[in-house]
Amino acid sequence: MTVRLDPEQNEIGALLRLVPAWEAKRTLEIGCGDGRLTFRYAAHAAQIEAIDPDEDDIAAARRATPAQLADRVRFHAIGVEAFEPDPPSARFDIALLSWSL
Repeated sequence: MTVRLDPEQNEIGALLRLVPAWEAKRTLEIGCGDGRLTFRYAAHAAQIEAIDPDEDDIAAARRATPAQLADRVRFHAIGVEAFEPDPPSARFDIALLSWSL
């Protein structure tokens, strides 16, 4: 099986059409890995909380975060079952699970 990394950005284009007004949305990305898609989402969203249990992937994602997106993305090395939003009453407008099953 060949893995395509969506060079045409069809995935993000479809999401932007499906969910309007991303610039006002708080987004939770579950299973963010190294942040490859996180950065695409963050270019359009108000805030991204990106979680993944793999500490090495999270460290790589933090290092790779573009400066212009750093204030919109927070990476957490934690599994979804243990993740707690900060503050605990925080809500998300969008939850994404790309490549996470």
